[in-house]
Amino acid sequence: MTALTQGAVEAVFREDRTSPLAHNPVLQVLALRQMQQPPTDSNTGGPPPIRFRLLLSDGVNTIHGMLTTQLFHLITSGQLQANTVFRATQYTCNRIKEKPFMVLLQIEIVHQASANIGAPVPVGAPADVSSAAAVSAPAPAPVNPAATSYSTPRAPSNNVNNSSSVGGGGAPPPNVIPIRGLNPYQGKATIQARVTQKSDMRFWRNAKGEGKLFSVNLLDESGEIKATAFNEMADSLINVLEEGKVYYIANPKVNMARAQFNTLQNEYELGFERTTEVTLCTKAANVPSIKYNFVPLDRLNDHEKDAHIDVIGVVKEVSPVTELISKNTQKPYSKRDIQLMDMSRYAVRLTLWGKYAQDFNGDDHPVLAIKGVKVGDFGGRCLSLMSTATVSANPDIPEAHRLRGWFDSEQHSIQPLGYSSMGGGGGGDFGGMAAGGAGQRRDARKNLAQVKDENLGNGEKPDYFSTRGTITYIKADNFAYPACPNDGCQKKVVNNGSAWRCEKCDQSFPNPQYRYIMTINTCDHAGQIWLQCFNEVAEQLLGITANELEALRESDPTAFKQTIEAPLLKTYLFRCKAKAENYNDSRKVRYQIFTASPIDFVQESNQLIQAIENYS
Repeated sequence: MTALTQGAVEAVFREDRTSPLAHNPVLQVLALRQMQQPPTDSNTGGPPPIRFRLLLSDGVNTIHGMLTTQLFHLITSGQLQANTVFRATQYTCNRIKEKPFMVLLQIEIVHQASANIGAPVPVGAPADVSSAAAVSAPAPAPVNPAATSYSTPRAPSNNVNNSSSVGGGGAPPPNVIPIRGLNPYQGKATIQARVTQKSDMRFWRNAKGEGKLFSVNLLDESGEIKATAFNEMADSLINVLEEGKVYYIANPKVNMARAQFNTLQNEYELGFERTTEVTLCTKAANVPSIKYNFVPLDRLNDHEKDAHIDVIGVVKEVSPVTELISKNTQKPYSKRDIQLMDMSRYAVRLTLWGKYAQDFNGDDHPVLAIKGVKVGDFGGRCLSLMSTATVSANPDIPEAHRLRGWFDSEQHSIQPLGYSSMGGGGGGDFGGMAAGGAGQRRDARKNLAQVKDENLGNGEKPDYFSTRGTITYIKADNFAYPACPNDGCQKKVVNNGSAWRCEKCDQSFPNPQYRYIMTINTCDHAGQIWLQCFNEVAEQLLGITANELEALRESDPTAFKQTIEAPLLKTYLFRCKAKAENYNDSRKVRYQIFTASPIDFVQESNQLIQAIENYS
């Protein structure tokens, strides 16, 4: 049975982290209860988060403790309860009204004891205090964050800049804790973090007044957090905090994160207040530069619209800057689309905004590592560079070096896949869905069973997908319709006995212009499906126009049959749209082909290799 680390609580109480007793101490839970909370959270207006208070022991002394939300599952699953013995592998010590308590960040369950171990007394109490009194005494009153302040406010300074000191990287301030250990219930605390992203100064105005603010993203080894400065503090710190530099930030206010303004994976965010001190740290080799969790570009469909993700890609093409007018403010703003590609050979449209769009230089195909880019679905999966994102051009990281080497060696032979690509009109703008050609949109690859199992087309908007299938049957009857010969009309015309009449154009013609509206059956290893294709795609499959095929049906039935059957048992890569339609009080999903391409076996093989590597 593992013994408790006697003396560990005393070492924690004295903040002696150099003591071997404070390294991964083994402690016991004497008591555990859920803290009472106000009905609503003062920051979010919703229900407050659940908190647990613990009484911990090393067999000699006791100390109060709290759990981070990442460890709540240990309580709900019953692994952590009264008398549980555990090892604290990561923790920090804070003080509330000069009373110490431990914030447990990571623990390992050792075993479940049957009773309290030893006769512990509260740390710092006289030695003759009985353990029975220490354990049986009622727990301290729950903390009410709305009514209690744990930091000692300073008198306001006549010069707000005095709240921010920028100096050399001397000895670290006391009580430096990791970002992951921050919570709204602690007293004075200091973090050491790197500024990975800094916004411009933004101005706001509403019924309550007006003001200004800017925000930064902060990073240390334990995680990330957003910090915001308002009004006077914003003026004071806007020229102090710089991207890439490391600072000690003392006494920030810890609030619940507001999800609508915060894209980081942290339940809290910070506020710079008058009592907050910011000190430049010049010795910070242990603070990481930036943490990425890259998503391959062929996996964008795994993420919901409006999600914020990290991506890395090489700039393949750049479109010109365009000027738009905001509907809300009626002010002009700049927009630029670029094409980003990674080693999955998928390309995606990335939209840049504002000054960054104006200043962007895509010469020499730079590699961009982007943290917090927004996922969109305008014209297929796309990305948008919001002000909260962080961009690093040609970063010195292994992923960027691999991507650069791959692109430099293969850029002239790459045929991009993906969700959207540059338009083919020579202007460089990104196109939407085109019926073939360079402006086509490419979407998620699905097999035919997935198309039906995922109910594609049953939503409010159409779904787009690509699939590889073999043509097994083409309906020979009603393969085309007589259309108006006028350019741009394409409406069906009616034979009135002497001519073909177009009601839309209010004209009659001696002969119609036949256009394909062909239905084909396609299968793959997972299933089969009926697809509909229109004029351009059908001409590509059959090799002749609808007028020519209609003439063959009248003059040479054998040649007509041979032409219809020519595409059978051939495999194509289809890009399709699925959309539900109502007809005669019944709802049916129709699948329309936009492009049909012969299989490029080299490209398909590379995709299979990439898929295997992704699974390995």
